[in-house]
Amino acid sequence: MLKPPKVVPIAEEKYKLIARDAKVHRVILGIGSERIAIDLLSRVTRLPPEAGEHPASVLPMPGRKSTKR
Repeated sequence: MLKPPKVVPIAEEKYKLIARDAKVHRVILGIGSERIAIDLLSRVTRLPPEAGEHPASVLPMPGRKSTKR
């Protein structure tokens, strides 16, 4: 026998929103016998306060070994 779903309150102090699924809207264009679907989506992500405060460190790229013929 299946148990009914239980609603559990979420305390603001314990949990915080990190990311939310993308909201998608689909536009369907019909031109003659052709149909075109365009998906428009947006994503919202909450970043921690210290994210992006300092520039990223530059990593050296390995040099090419040139072979002379």
